[in-house]
Amino acid sequence: MSERTAIRCGILINGIADEPLNDAVILIEDGIIVNIGPSEGIDTEGAEVINHTDRTAMPGMIDAQLHLKGWPSMDQSDFLTYDVAAGAARATGHLQDLLSAGFTSVRDVDSRTGLGLKKVVEEGSVAGPQVFTSDRAIYQTGGHGDVHYLPYEWVKEWNPYDPPLCDGADECRKEPANGFEMVSTSSRSEQQEACSRRKTSLTTAR
Repeated sequence: MSERTAIRCGILINGIADEPLNDAVILIEDGIIVNIGPSEGIDTEGAEVINHTDRTAMPGMIDAQLHLKGWPSMDQSDFLTYDVAAGAARATGHLQDLLSAGFTSVRDVDSRTGLGLKKVVEEGSVAGPQVFTSDRAIYQTGGHGDVHYLPYEWVKEWNPYDPPLCDGADECRKEPANGFEMVSTSSRSEQQEACSRRKTSLTTAR
């Protein structure tokens, strides 16, 4: 016998109708929504009725671009001492906040923690929205993910934000790994800052 649950809500925004529905019911069978509409038109016999007539219901929202890095601040000096484990711990709290705010799916485009967070949400260890992740992004020298205030040699071997810079097809092929739903890249050029950074490094070397 199927398990049936009926959620009564005062206002329902279904994302299709031009106007919200008043006194609506969401009927769920075995964890799947099978009917939505005005309460008088839905048979709730045999269902557990959850009364939320003082609430508004709507489809879960999707955040299509965020970074589940768990940074403690946007101070760039903090980026240099970023701890991945601490970032993952903070990000689990961020996932719970997102779910509480009505986001049921998120797309993580560039982080070091995305694959792990996706795993713990799917196994039920952490409450959170469904996570789609590229894990770490792929950037080129002088591009969006390059860290222009550090010497090139440092960033090439150790980038505090992202993976090592990828210049050319062979280097880009090394980065993707199992578990990705997508690959995140940026073709944006920031050559002016990059050139300034290299000029400063060269002057210092002299």
